[in-house]
Amino acid sequence: MSTVVDELLKAPNLRELITELEEAWENEQRRRHTFWAEIDENVKAEFILGEIVYHSPIYRRHWMASTNITTELLPYVRANKLGRVAYEKVMIRLTRNDY
Repeated sequence: MSTVVDELLKAPNLRELITELEEAWENEQRRRHTFWAEIDENVKAEFILGEIVYHSPIYRRHWMASTNITTELLPYVRANKLGRVAYEKVMIRLTRNDY
């Protein structure tokens, strides 16, 4: 078990801490659902640790670098059946964060 969990299990107010964590998790999930309901493909944003992080639009130098990397990477990934290649506005949804 992790050190944090070990310490929580020793706490005399464990039930209150669990309740506080559950409330924090539920609030974060509400914010995440709101993020997904309001975000559209024209806005570059991520949901990280309960907060929405907005990014500025990309500029030519960044766009060209991304294009060059993808151009080189895509044939290798396809030839070796490693999955998919995506960049820029592709949103990936993980357990807690959306990048």
